[in-house]
Amino acid sequence: MAGQQEQQQHQEPPGYKWFRWWRKLRVEVRFGLLFVVLFAFLYWLLMGTHGADAPWTVEDLMTRGVVWVSGQVLTLLGVAVQVEGEVLRTSSFGVRVLSGCNGMEAIVMYTAAVLAYPVSWRAKGIALLVGFPAIQVVNIARILGLLMVGQYWPTLFHDAHVFVAQGVMICLVAALWFWWIDRYGSLLAS
Repeated sequence: MAGQQEQQQHQEPPGYKWFRWWRKLRVEVRFGLLFVVLFAFLYWLLMGTHGADAPWTVEDLMTRGVVWVSGQVLTLLGVAVQVEGEVLRTSSFGVRVLSGCNGMEAIVMYTAAVLAYPVSWRAKGIALLVGFPAIQVVNIARILGLLMVGQYWPTLFHDAHVFVAQGVMICLVAALWFWWIDRYGSLLAS
């Protein structure tokens, strides 16, 4: 009889296991859900056309800016280059910078991860001020590298673009975010 009373005292109420799981993982679950919502919203906001009659989008401006800066860098390096909208061309090879190659997806992913993480707005601001330029500097280097691969080793261009260059951007976003978490993650405890 005493054993039955003890067993009834230690029996968890219905739903308590879920509650225990939620208490243990609520920060991580909240981060994951908020990341998905923010990513979808930012992607729609920054990369959507918002109507077929829109004369330009944020993504168009970013693409043209990235191509223009890439052209300026090549000109400073003494490479003869033509910039035509979203196309960057040397005498023997050209690249067209499209969605996904302009750095916007990397910026959207990084921004969503930073904004979803539960730290102070000051820490988030630092992450964005450091992350945006870092992502675009690496992205421009990636575009220039792909242009050179296409010019000197055209048979390697596809593999360099699909397997190497995209991987570089994904790794960069992850590395930047993990660096920031390591640096500012302790603010979570406060």
